[in-house]
Amino acid sequence: MAKKQRKPLPLKFKRFLLEALALFFIAAPVGVVVGLNWEKYAPREVTSSGWSLSFGLIFSFIIVLLVYTKKVQAKNPLSVLIVITALLWLLDPIITDAKIITAAATGGAIIDYLFLNPAIEELKETIKMTKQAKIQAKAMAEVDRGR
Repeated sequence: MAKKQRKPLPLKFKRFLLEALALFFIAAPVGVVVGLNWEKYAPREVTSSGWSLSFGLIFSFIIVLLVYTKKVQAKNPLSVLIVITALLWLLDPIITDAKIITAAATGGAIIDYLFLNPAIEELKETIKMTKQAKIQAKAMAEVDRGR
């Protein structure tokens, strides 16, 4: 019985997967650090720090996602300072561990930079070249039909 060959994944889907993996490598270490210290940040009783931390983490995730997907860019320092102030206010319970959290995020960013970024850039170039090759093939087919 012949083995059925799998159809390769589309290039754009591969690129999406690599970019999602890159974001995961940056966010996962932060999630682990916050998860391990959650009891310290938000005790079992519902307190204002627990709510503040929850809103701060959600807000941070949304900001990172928007910036990472290039949906938003800061054009004015006032908006950046407002966002930073809001994040610091909401994330007050974990500010003391900011060094550990940023070190974890930096570790993930290093993995992204060294391993995933080159693959993503290569895939972007392949997508461009494939698109150009299809355009040229279509043009050549039209020229051949004209003969």
